[in-house]
Amino acid sequence: MSEEIEVGRVLRANTQGFTVGCLKLGLDAPVFGALVKAPIRGDGGIYGLVYDVTIQDDPFVRQLLAAPNLSDETILDQRQRRQAPYEISILVVGHLMGNEVRRFLPPQPPETLNRVYTCSQDEVRRFHQRFDHFRTILQAR
Repeated sequence: MSEEIEVGRVLRANTQGFTVGCLKLGLDAPVFGALVKAPIRGDGGIYGLVYDVTIQDDPFVRQLLAAPNLSDETILDQRQRRQAPYEISILVVGHLMGNEVRRFLPPQPPETLNRVYTCSQDEVRRFHQRFDHFRTILQAR
């Protein structure tokens, strides 16, 4: 992806990772291993890798599963009007302080409701110039 695309907003976070919520996953949604970023207070941002996508059910989905004749139209309507967000889990692998890329955990997590974006190709290349963040990936559960 060459342009930044909004992924969603931060639902919950800590310095090791955060979860992003979005109402639907488009074709441009980040895939497993994609590098994303979220702003933090001050001059910087947090870089992370997508490692999991969860689709939560909501009370209506459980009722629909019990319906004897579930139409395609009903399924499409449910998918477009979800009550529970998709959740994308992000492993923090570095952060940006000013113009310096640091490949270790940030001093603080992103705040809830901050927007999260995919990284541009230039940012991906810049971040992966060094591989210090591999240690963080290998130590993650």
